[in-house]
Amino acid sequence: MRIPVVAATHRAAIETAFQSGIDAASAATYALFPKATEPQLVWGLFSAGIASWGADLKAILVPHGITVRVGGVFCHSTPMVKFRGMMGHAVELGDLLVIIRAKDGNDEWRSALLFQSKKQSIGSRLPPGDQLKLLREWPRFEYVNGTLAGEWRKVYPGPHRGAQYHIIDVAKRVLTPCPDIWSRQLSPGFPIQAFSSCLAGMLSGSEGRFFGVGHGRGTHRGWSRVVWDLLRETGRLDASKYPGGGNRRQLSFLVGGFSNEFLVEIDPAWAGVKLESEEPPPKESDARAVEGNFGGIPTIIVDLEYEEGMA
Repeated sequence: MRIPVVAATHRAAIETAFQSGIDAASAATYALFPKATEPQLVWGLFSAGIASWGADLKAILVPHGITVRVGGVFCHSTPMVKFRGMMGHAVELGDLLVIIRAKDGNDEWRSALLFQSKKQSIGSRLPPGDQLKLLREWPRFEYVNGTLAGEWRKVYPGPHRGAQYHIIDVAKRVLTPCPDIWSRQLSPGFPIQAFSSCLAGMLSGSEGRFFGVGHGRGTHRGWSRVVWDLLRETGRLDASKYPGGGNRRQLSFLVGGFSNEFLVEIDPAWAGVKLESEEPPPKESDARAVEGNFGGIPTIIVDLEYEEGMA
């Protein structure tokens, strides 16, 4: 496949592009919220980061015959789970999902990274607790909200490259080019690196964890099933376009550019729904909304397709 080769060749430029969007997101968030919370920082990625990433990645990849769509689903909810031996009643499975979908003719691969934000002083240890146990050991867990409530899942191994913390440096605020801001602290094998470096690595296939085509139904086990759980819960919630979803308009909506083909794969009800070439970013009021309990997760999708003869 040509896409990961091109992405690896232009890794430095792609990392710079991601960092530029991250800086824009950081500035937009802290201008409105001087004491920004983790959910508000995620909001900033949708408010300012996605548009910046889309423009810069197109400038790098389109000359090589690769079309680029960067979009996402912004929502005020996170998937909550429980497992045996917990200290509390439930814990977040994650608060940001990043998906890379790359297509080259009949070849296609998808990669996912599930992030859990944590405001922390760099150099300090992550506190012990349910969140750390979940991402380090991946015990069998059960969903407690959304349409999947009561269903259990088991993912191997633990830890794995599909889920990690991103550390928000309290002293430096967040999202600067320093390699100690968004770090991985689950395993000695997970090197500390900048969030932008991690995202750039996803495009070349060196970061994240691959997941399969299809919903993985019929099994309770495996990373692919969990990723499709989250996509299915999130991808059907845009009330401004999704049939019959009017009561959820303030909770979830599309942002940026999208492949309708992928949305239909997530939920067939998207077939025939007209999408704008660029869906508008969330508003300031969306960052202040009360979090819902419907099981979705803020999801960013980078959709890449190589077309022969376009370079």
